[in-house]
Amino acid sequence: MDGKRIKEAAGDFPATVFPEEIVDIAMDSYTDACFPMSYSLSSMLLAICVAIGTSRTLKWRQRVFQCNLFMAIVGKTGAVKSHPVDSSLSPLRERDCITLREYAASLRDYREGRTHEKPVPHQYVTNDVTTEGLAKILLNNPGGACVHNDELNGLFKSFDRYHQGGGDVEKWLSFFDGKALTVNRKSTDDIINIVQPFVSFIGTIQPAVLIKTFTSELIENGMFPRILYVSNSSADKPVLWNSEEDLPSTREDDWRNFISRVIDLTGQTMEYTMNQKAIETICTWRNIIENGLFDDGDEERLLIFRKIQVYALRFCIPMKVMWEIAENREATPVVTQDDVCRAIGLASYFYKTACDTYDMICSGGFDEEAGKFASMLEDLPVFFRTENVLAIGTARGMSRATVYRNLNKAARFNFIRRRGHGEYEKLL
Repeated sequence: MDGKRIKEAAGDFPATVFPEEIVDIAMDSYTDACFPMSYSLSSMLLAICVAIGTSRTLKWRQRVFQCNLFMAIVGKTGAVKSHPVDSSLSPLRERDCITLREYAASLRDYREGRTHEKPVPHQYVTNDVTTEGLAKILLNNPGGACVHNDELNGLFKSFDRYHQGGGDVEKWLSFFDGKALTVNRKSTDDIINIVQPFVSFIGTIQPAVLIKTFTSELIENGMFPRILYVSNSSADKPVLWNSEEDLPSTREDDWRNFISRVIDLTGQTMEYTMNQKAIETICTWRNIIENGLFDDGDEERLLIFRKIQVYALRFCIPMKVMWEIAENREATPVVTQDDVCRAIGLASYFYKTACDTYDMICSGGFDEEAGKFASMLEDLPVFFRTENVLAIGTARGMSRATVYRNLNKAARFNFIRRRGHGEYEKLL
């Protein structure tokens, strides 16, 4: 691999945590079709996780982690967001087309009495975002499924039903954690119960839409930090077409073959555990950042990081599977230090993009809240503590999360300065 060329194409995305054959496919897509590397590699990561499904888990401190991902591809109109996602999911959709066509034929035989066993449809990818629709799909597909909405705004709008008591956002929060799902079907008396659902989602969204979509409620209830935000750090560069001879590309066949190998390798279930070096590495990384954010009193970034550290554990699963396939190694149940270091590389990138996205939302939204907070600062002494601002804010009807969010925003925009843990000074 040409490291310099990959760095130029991938920008700040950690492409080197992926095996060479995966990077080559993404690089080929970048050169021939102008697909941004960060969009391609992130979408490919999610596709691999969907292919793995529930067949691989990681046991860590009495908890069991799956590798389901919530992912948003963020970019302006014309940023080539959709094509990398479609391309990455295409091997799974091709399999769905075959199995659903077979299902339709088998269902016809069943209804016409030529067979007595009712067929069950299998699919990896769906566009159905309703809880009942997903529950039915998960019942028939215990390995899990992925929701793909080209425009994520449609999915996020379903979260809005939370305000009217619809509870969709609560279901998605549970999906993230793999908590048991029970649905009473409206059309029948059936009850669907999924003990440990595996649900991922992916789609694209424009920055302006993202700012409007993420209300303060969706940030306070914890949905925001559960999403991986993929940006394109090369977006400010021109997108140039390749004028060289159009040689036949094997990237589609190579990618289809890799996904097939993932499915073949993960045919049997396996629970991973970490060796001691892997444990020491992830604990050191986590504790250094946790202590730094705690000492800074940065509550919002601390909350974001605590979800990213969950993703760091989840990323160990696809990293291990990918590299076992790429290096033709036998599948083993032990996560190594190399697996963890690669997972940390990904987690660090997504921590940065989550913080950047949060700052973007704050700078473009919450105008009314910011006005209330600015007024509240006037009533505080020059030197104040967190409990002082919380007391005033909650007395004025602001939630603790809203106070913390605006406190951190004020610090980032130099309205106040942190003097120590929980201690601040007004600068304006």
